[in-house]
Amino acid sequence: MRKLAIVLGLLLASLSAFADITYTSPQTTQQVLAQNAACTGSTQIFLITNPAVLGSNVGQTQHYLTISSITGAKQFFAIIQGVDVLGNTTSISNPIMGVGTVRGSGYYPKIQVAVFCTGVGATFTATYSGTSSTYDSSVGSYLLADVDKVVFNAQSLVTTQSITFQTPYSSSAGQLFFLYSTAISGGILTVQCATPGAASPVFTITPVNTTALQIFTVPGFNCPQTAISFNPNGGGTAVIYVEYLYST
Repeated sequence: MRKLAIVLGLLLASLSAFADITYTSPQTTQQVLAQNAACTGSTQIFLITNPAVLGSNVGQTQHYLTISSITGAKQFFAIIQGVDVLGNTTSISNPIMGVGTVRGSGYYPKIQVAVFCTGVGATFTATYSGTSSTYDSSVGSYLLADVDKVVFNAQSLVTTQSITFQTPYSSSAGQLFFLYSTAISGGILTVQCATPGAASPVFTITPVNTTALQIFTVPGFNCPQTAISFNPNGGGTAVIYVEYLYST
């Protein structure tokens, strides 16, 4: 009888030792963030929610943002962000600046998507998927979203236009595709790299007076952040289209 009591005591002790261990099984999740949502001209935040625990990330370490449509936007920029327990926000993906899919990696208690877009009557559709698996290779739509940035889309030249975004490979090397809707002269396109602790390299382009597509090769500077601006110098009613294709 005493031996039985000892065995039961050991069994209960072992069970109590495991009672404090908790484990969250990794789950997949999908969410429609926006469907034909209006661009507001300011940053919109979409919190990734979990049906069981509102606003929490349950085991997802791989995150996918898909922009399936953009209509009428002059500028578009979206990025996946992680939020830690103190509320600090970290960008965990490259920015996506057109239709496609971008992915981010890492576990955070909360995941959100930040979207900035401009244009009267402009809309966009965005979805999110999350899972726990091996990080993906830069191929297909992932690669395209990383290297192809639509900078200005039918952007008015009434005033100087500018945008700043994270560079995919910390290098400015690539090509700029430039198009006038109506030929003007005197416009200046500037590419500047924000390099911490050093002078920011500047690459200046003066597009010629034509409506034909113009392609400019940008040299490779150390460039964690890219700032692009266009000064029309009195461009009137013309609009511009600018696309940046980074070298891999």
